[in-house]
Amino acid sequence: MKRFAYAIVLVAYLTGSYVYSQNLGIDFAKNNNPLDSISNLLPKISKDSTDAEITKHVEAMIAWMTQELYKENFAFPLIYAEKGLYLSKRSGNKKHIHDARSIIGNTFLRIKDTTTAKDLFLRSLNVAKAINDSILLLRFRTNLANIYYFTEGYKQRAIEEYLKSKTIALKLKDTLRTFVVNHNLARAYNELGNIEQSVKLSEQAEYYLNLLGNPSHYRASHYHNQGRLLLLQNKPDEAITYFKKTISICEGTEYIEALIEGYIGLKDALELKGDYEGIYDVNKKLEIL
Repeated sequence: MKRFAYAIVLVAYLTGSYVYSQNLGIDFAKNNNPLDSISNLLPKISKDSTDAEITKHVEAMIAWMTQELYKENFAFPLIYAEKGLYLSKRSGNKKHIHDARSIIGNTFLRIKDTTTAKDLFLRSLNVAKAINDSILLLRFRTNLANIYYFTEGYKQRAIEEYLKSKTIALKLKDTLRTFVVNHNLARAYNELGNIEQSVKLSEQAEYYLNLLGNPSHYRASHYHNQGRLLLLQNKPDEAITYFKKTISICEGTEYIEALIEGYIGLKDALELKGDYEGIYDVNKKLEIL
């Protein structure tokens, strides 16, 4: 069962937005416009709204879209995408435009629409190159690397792009993005079966994760990486320990993708051990998720 890589999508959350705490129990009635229902969740605006009111709406919108991506509610951000991009441009803050492109592009990436995602990423990447903005260049070069990661047969190209991103991140002394890129590289090497490189990049990711103070969602994804590496090394018992750590962190949170991957990793480790009773229990969990 192939799933998208939670770690790779971490870059979608590096928009600098805050989590928009809102109860999103949406139930669209037959005759309701979903766009109107979503708009009701955000600060009110009209055609006569001031720049300050538009800005407040856009900042809440970006945080809300980020939260929905965490929860794998891809439909809501995509329904609002066109309006969201329009309002981001209208806000007059160029950062809003790039933030919106990043989160919407990563949402398209999650539903395997790599063409649309690539178009959004390249627009901001070209701007970054034109104005020589290293911070913007780092974000969207990494997003572009994600495109290659999810495209069959392009893992090596993804690695090349991640390495370019790493060079920029180190130059900027950006601890968070250096962790993300090292983590993504380790994951790509895991999938290619390159144990030596995976060990090296996992150690580097661990170093920067500690500098960040071990945020739980990054730690959960890092544990998953380590579990995958241990499976490559034919150490299923140790791998199980790490997959269970991922599950423990993510259970009852919005990190659904990481939780699912934790269970899939656990299942793979149990298969390596021939523990079919354990596999049955994990399959029941996965069906529910």
